[in-house]
Amino acid sequence: MTVQISEPLPAIKERDLSVAELRIGVIFPEQLQSFLLKTNGGRPNPNQFDFKDTQDRADASCVEWFTGIYANNDTLAVPYSYERDIEAAARVFKIKEQRLPVELLAIGRDGLGNLICIAVSGVHLGKIFFWDHENEVDPDE
Repeated sequence: MTVQISEPLPAIKERDLSVAELRIGVIFPEQLQSFLLKTNGGRPNPNQFDFKDTQDRADASCVEWFTGIYANNDTLAVPYSYERDIEAAARVFKIKEQRLPVELLAIGRDGLGNLICIAVSGVHLGKIFFWDHENEVDPDE
């Protein structure tokens, strides 16, 4: 199946990848680097995917956006939307709120507040995960 990407962010260079990695504090897996250099985020079509929930039941969702890199983002304080910007997503979900496991990085979202993530370290390096905000673990419990 061929996936078409529409509405990507402006093209980036390898230097832009390196700067984003440094700001976020991770090394992007090779397949994420290739994707960002080729399309730099955007809307996929088709966008539906299947997955198994925490009880191993079949479920489905869709990718509304894949995040990309704003090459002219001079500081992490610039308020780009986490829905389109990989650095803003890292800031919201990993740095400020620490909602994602340390090995995951948000690379997309569905239309319901859930995230599509990639493992950037550990035994699952490069694997894709669906993060359902309704099943989020409360750190105070």
